[in-house]
Amino acid sequence: MSTHSPLPWASRGGEIVAADGVVVARVDGPNRVDLIPTRDANRALLAAAPELLEALQYIMEWDAGLWDPQKARSMARAAIAKAKGT
Repeated sequence: MSTHSPLPWASRGGEIVAADGVVVARVDGPNRVDLIPTRDANRALLAAAPELLEALQYIMEWDAGLWDPQKARSMARAAIAKAKGT
């Protein structure tokens, strides 16, 4: 399995951009005022995808005895906040 583009990903305009400057996605949509919040929420969720994956992978290390619950909560909170755009 190959790896994804380097972290962090950020939402810049209509694009999701990786740390190395590569555009990993474009999120366009109608410029109707009533759809802008949905478009922006989709951008935030896509930009947070790598952090969400990283947090879930860390949580799965629980069985191996390598898991710190406070670190897991911190990672999860940060990823959720980024996904929600807050």
